[in-house]
Amino acid sequence: MWFQQGPLLASPVTTPFGDLYLDAALVRPFAPVVHGPGPGPTLVRMRLFASTALAANGFGFQALSPSARAPAGAAWTNALER
Repeated sequence: MWFQQGPLLASPVTTPFGDLYLDAALVRPFAPVVHGPGPGPTLVRMRLFASTALAANGFGFQALSPSARAPAGAAWTNALER
């Protein structure tokens, strides 16, 4: 899973894995996530640091998920902004 501090891009960047809504200059690895068994979605819950420095800051998240159906063998998930 990848994240950036700040809003998602208004226009995504097209990659071999689909549309990326994170800014390449700001994106950082957040955490490795292991997918659950089966084809269904996996729910990911993570705690963010409790810090006043994070107050009123937005964050964008997006994961690169392996997929046998994706032409490149993996695909970007839907992006999330919080």
